[in-house]
Amino acid sequence: MTGEVPRAWLWAETTAEDLIAAGEDAARRGTFEFRATRDVLALTLFLADADRSPAGLRMELLHDHLAVATAWLAWCRSRLDGQQAAMRTPDMRLAGDAWRWLRRSRLLAGPGLNDVAGDDDAWWIAGPACRVGLSRARRVVDACLSGGV
Repeated sequence: MTGEVPRAWLWAETTAEDLIAAGEDAARRGTFEFRATRDVLALTLFLADADRSPAGLRMELLHDHLAVATAWLAWCRSRLDGQQAAMRTPDMRLAGDAWRWLRRSRLLAGPGLNDVAGDDDAWWIAGPACRVGLSRARRVVDACLSGGV
């Protein structure tokens, strides 16, 4: 499968960047906040198997998935775990990279989100990138919903 273009992931990232711009988010490209927001939105779009046509993008679907941080984290984890066989595809490798960065990034000070899965699954703790990305992604989606994007 060498040379396969990760079209679905690239679409999700580009759409996330477009939503950030349309939502008038203040994060500049190349910043921690921008990457965290883009990765959260891209993962949500990619894992939700969102319709890739501009008319088919349902902001309500994004809003619903992003509404509760712990639910989003558990949903992403279950979707990625369920796709283990497909992890060899370039799309899934890039989604997995974004997921790991969001979970492990420690660029900002502060504790991670509480363990969603319980004490016996302690490896599952989201990093500050997750918190920042989820918060900003919700604001982007809300701005797009109120602006009719």
